[in-house]
This record gives sequence, structure tokens and C-alpha cells, in this order.
Amino acid sequence: MFLALAACGSSTTPEPATVRARITDDLGNVLRETKAASDGTTRALPGSSLLSFATGALGGIAMPSMPTLASEDVDATIEWLTGTIFTDANYLGDGVYRFPAESLCKTTDDAGITSVDPDCVSHVDLAHARIRVEDGDGLQFWIQLGADHDEPINATLRHDEVALTVDLDDATSAMVALAEAFGEQAPNAELSGQVTAGLAILGPAHAKAALSFDRAIAVKLADQGAPLDGDTATRIASAAGTIASVELDATTTTLHAQLGLGETTAHVSGEDLALAGMTGAMTATPDGVHLDHVSFGAKPMRLTIGGRLAESIDLNPADGREVSLTVAGDGTLAAAPRLDLDRTIDHAVLGDEPPLYDVTRMVLAGTLRGDPSQLEVATGTFSLETTPVMYGFTATAGQCVTTAVTDHTEYSVGACR
Repeated sequence: MFLALAACGSSTTPEPATVRARITDDLGNVLRETKAASDGTTRALPGSSLLSFATGALGGIAMPSMPTLASEDVDATIEWLTGTIFTDANYLGDGVYRFPAESLCKTTDDAGITSVDPDCVSHVDLAHARIRVEDGDGLQFWIQLGADHDEPINATLRHDEVALTVDLDDATSAMVALAEAFGEQAPNAELSGQVTAGLAILGPAHAKAALSFDRAIAVKLADQGAPLDGDTATRIASAAGTIASVELDATTTTLHAQLGLGETTAHVSGEDLALAGMTGAMTATPDGVHLDHVSFGAKPMRLTIGGRLAESIDLNPADGREVSLTVAGDGTLAAAPRLDLDRTIDHAVLGDEPPLYDVTRMVLAGTLRGDPSQLEVATGTFSLETTPVMYGFTATAGQCVTTAVTDHTEYSVGACR
């Protein structure tokens, strides 16, 4: 894990000037090295349009573009924290700072004149937002909310890393306090679990970001008076684990990424999504992109409505339910052992109007090159199956698949232009 967020051993209460200096030096170092890592790596890496086409033709499954970790403006971020939040005027003593509501309540009229909305300030003040700071195992920040000063959010800052942790078990009372402050009815909620997001500097222009569920996540939300286990409630649950990480090294122009989402379920607006997992590893260099052990888990992704199957997606059911994909520097896409995406869809259950056709299966057993407008099958075969069947195709080595888009996407197979 990135950081042990609980302070170890003795801790002290730093003076405001010390807090500002540490933010300027430590957070400034983390953000600048992260920006250097992101800028120096992602600009030199190849794009992924071919890979996105190969996985996106089947109902919008798309591979992510190259991630960017760069902050918007490092100096502006530091200035806002040191000049607006952690000032002598906001210091209440014992390491506690008031959160200046006026910094969130500025409005600008059509003439470009900025003013502070007093009603907004009143609402924010009712939330009793404060920040408590200790210097122990790194500089520790606790966000306090509500009259009881609950602390559901913690941040840790060191010279080469920063992490933010949200303890959902402690967040319910803070949600109630915020709702009351803004004149809203408090939600009917039940939350549990813990989430941590972190940035670590591993060397010059070399950074790693990670998101983890330190404890299994369970979120239940409903209107007041409605049961949390009812059909109108929202429920999300996901297993503990390191959900995602991205490492960017500008010195070697290399990106490493890991995805490790465990078993996840969601009930939203009467629809139920069941995902056995979503895992994979990616390495990208200027020579190409390689994805390894990409999987949706041990069973298909399923969407049900009212207990009826509306849609399912299965990845490589005959090949261990995982695939490896490589996009070479020349744009060639290869799948091993093959890419086989199967989809079922029931528009009657979904309650929507069926399109002209649905893509129900895509199989790449070989290699492709070109771009989405014209794909050449370099080796093996590439096929789409559709319902109705007349919109699908099978292309073999030496043939090209041409795409034309009108009110629908039309594919044709023939000689390469």
C-alpha cells in the first residue's frame, strides 16, 4: 500500500508557517514530479484508436486512452492552499483551521465583477467545515464536518508522496450535517468501507498513482421513508483490493498500469449489474502497447431488470475468459490466443427501440492493421456476427474491412485500397 495513514508514535501541532512551508516544498515536489512524469511519458506513447475499435464495436466496450496524471497548475494549487486556507487568520489554535466559506461562494456577474454570496457563506458555515493538522508520520490533515467535528477524510503528505483516505463508516453523520447545512433532507444512507487514492514519486519524472479499496465498499442510498433494500434504492458493493494503478516513467518513456476490480454489484434505477471482476495489465512504450490477462472475471457481465436478463457480455469463454492484446508501433493489432466477445441483448427487457441491428459477437483470430475506416486482416480472420445476420461479415488474411457511417455503421469486405 502507498501509506500508513494513521500517525505513528508522537505527533506535534505545527505552526501555520510550518504548514505552509511543508505544502510549498512537499506537495509542490509531488505535483511537479507527477506533471513531469505525465507530460514526458504520454506525449511519446502511441494512441489506441485501433484497439478501441476492436473492443468498442460490441456495444460500447472501449479501452481507456493513455492516462494523464498532470495537475492543472501546480503554482496556483499551492497558492490557493497557502494563501486562502492555511493562513494565520484562519488558524483557530491546536492545529485547527476554519474553512473560509467565502472562498467557495464567489460569483462573477456579466460585467466581470466578483462578489461573495452571503447565503452561500451561511450554508457553508453551518456545515462547521474545519481542517485539523498534525505533524507525525508525515503531515496529517483531517477534514472535520458537522457540529461534532467528525473526521471522515484524512490526507497524508510527505516529500515524495501524498494520499487521501475516505472512511465511509464515518461518513454518514457528515452527510447528515452537510444536508442540514444546505437545507436539504438528509439522505437515507448506509455506508461502509474505506477508499484510498495516492501519488508516490519513485524518482525524477517517475510517478505512480493508485486507487484502493482498503475495506470492501458497500453503499446504500434511498429516499427518506424508502427501504434501503427496495427496488428504488441505489446499492453498490465491491470487494477490497488495489483497484487501479498507473506508473509513468519519463526517463524510460514507459507506462505500466494495473486494473484489479474485484467482484462488484450495483442496483441503480431498478437495474442490476453483476460483474465478476475486471482485471488486466498494460505496458506502453513508444514501440507499442501490450495488454495482458485482460478479463471480466470467471463469468459474463450481466445486466438484469426485474429479475430478467437484459444484456450480457462474455470475453473469451472458450479460452479461459482472458485475452492478451498488442498494438505495435506500426499500428498492427494482435490478439492472443484470440479476441472473442459475445453479447446477448433483449430490447424488450430494456424497454427501448431495437436498432437496425445488434452486434452479438466479434472474433479476431489473427492480426489487423490500418485504421477504423479501413482495416486490413494481416493474418487469420476477423468477423462480426449481428442480429439480423445480414449486417455481419467474415474477412480473411489479405482482405480489408471498410467502414461507412450514415444513420448506422455499415461494413463491407473486399480488396484493400
